[in-house]
Amino acid sequence: MRAASCLLSVIALAAPISANAQNIAGVPGPVIKEGERSAQFRLAFDPDTDELVQRLHYQQSLSSKVRWRIQLQSRSGPAETIEADFVQGQLWLQLTPDNSDDTKRLWHSGVRFDLRLEADGPPGRAAINWINQFQLSKTVSARLFVQGAVQIGDGAMDGVLLQSRSHLNWQLNDAAIGIEQFNTFGATSNLPSFSDQSHLIGPYARIPLGDGWSLFGSALFGITPGSDNANLRIFVGKSF
Repeated sequence: MRAASCLLSVIALAAPISANAQNIAGVPGPVIKEGERSAQFRLAFDPDTDELVQRLHYQQSLSSKVRWRIQLQSRSGPAETIEADFVQGQLWLQLTPDNSDDTKRLWHSGVRFDLRLEADGPPGRAAINWINQFQLSKTVSARLFVQGAVQIGDGAMDGVLLQSRSHLNWQLNDAAIGIEQFNTFGATSNLPSFSDQSHLIGPYARIPLGDGWSLFGSALFGITPGSDNANLRIFVGKSF
């Protein structure tokens, strides 16, 4: 019950991410492990529009405190060829001390810096993200991710674009299940009303496949008129 109460508090703080845009993002944690390398392929599908988004990323730690990641994204609609969307570079910094057993520390925190270049030209995007993870019990944890982004280049929108993400995770041996929420508030220069923002929430499951492979599946459902009705997502990852 205490874990559930903590989740409601986290979601309330994080509540609403990406208005009218296919959501293929995750809820990352701040912990960086030295020597880690991994790749992931993501698919997200919107049943209402038949839009399919694909993302490929590769990440590698430089130390126990620093990691970099590169992302390539494309999208396609009904009977359309795949079109390039953007390329994005990320730099992650873990702020809290290392711990050989992550469950012994009740709070981990870090920051991530993003630079995105759009395939069809400016405006691009630069963002700073604050990433937090809370250990609620031996098997239950929560994450809270807050982003502030600005558009750069010709045609850039004024103000800071605000997003948040959160999840509650139950660890089941090597697998996990949980609930995640994605929220987009809009730009500070002209914040839309709550009903026009995007608020998505839904369940997920993460399953190990062996030999470093993993499968993640989730379904997100909109809770405001400004949200997509549903997003269906599958991520396939490989750790090296």
